Amino acid sequence: MEVILRKIDHVGIFTVVGVTFLGAATLAEAEESPFEFYGFFNLGILDYDDGVESDSFLVDNSNAPSRIGFNYQFPSSGGNLRFNFETALGLVSSSSVDLVEGSGDAFDFDKTSLRKFELIYDSEEIGRISFGQGSMATDGAAGADFSGTTVVTTSAISDLAGNNFLRNGAGDLSAVRVGDTNGNLDGSRRFRLRYDTPAYSGFGLSAAYGQEVLKDDDNDYYDVALTYSSSSDIFETSANLGYSWLGSTREWLVGSVALLHKQTGLNGAFAAGSEDEGSNYYWLKAGIRGDWISVGETAISLDYYVGDGFVSEGSDSDSWAVA
Repeated sequence: MEVILRKIDHVGIFTVVGVTFLGAATLAEAEESPFEFYGFFNLGILDYDDGVESDSFLVDNSNAPSRIGFNYQFPSSGGNLRFNFETALGLVSSSSVDLVEGSGDAFDFDKTSLRKFELIYDSEEIGRISFGQGSMATDGAAGADFSGTTVVTTSAISDLAGNNFLRNGAGDLSAVRVGDTNGNLDGSRRFRLRYDTPAYSGFGLSAAYGQEVLKDDDNDYYDVALTYSSSSDIFETSANLGYSWLGSTREWLVGSVALLHKQTGLNGAFAAGSEDEGSNYYWLKAGIRGDWISVGETAISLDYYVGDGFVSEGSDSDSWAVA
């Protein structure tokens, strides 16, 4: 169970989300079978109050939607070749409900629910080559985090309640949604060709070219990412840096870094991004985790987000959360 209280902007908007995370579970696995099935549910209750109206919704968590999938392992004498299929379940998402139109259909499965449909070849010598629907190189570039609260609080704030409209100073609904004000410029999933180098001293390099075949979008997308990870008896470290461009019309840079002190459970994370259209943000998070009660680990975190220029030139937004 994870619970978050988030205040967005300075217009009296509070969001409370409780998420029950059942975790990844292997549904069927035979020792000699080339198939491995997996899936999880990630449902919750979203209570949204904009200072004038409020409502509660049973939702699927857009930050990590409920899903099913499988890997099929091909016989191979060199390297590792597999096929990965994964789809969300089409349940009502936390980023689609709002106080104006409510929750809509309880089940709305369409082609955009497809998450992965890809062939992956792994080799210790040459690295990884991925072809098909899946993560671009910068997917997760803003996501370095050891807090243990990432199911409900990340720099992707719009995943929680992004479809809701903000109210202006007079209390009237504006045309601006929460998701318009809190971008994190993280990468996405597309139909792409991607290459990942083998890791060298903790460093890895990725590059991808892709298109949005599941949406009405004929643009070409390119990105590159540099990653780093290390672990010792004292610290665990993760860092990402990604650069993306949409043809010759738009470019953006995003990165994140996280550190965990294993003995105390103290941890911190930082993410930031900027695009050539003028919008930028930074996000800070601090937390602590530990086995303080017998049922399992407890994690507590506090984060703060500041964005600039996402709605229009000169606009700004801020948000904080306790989880």
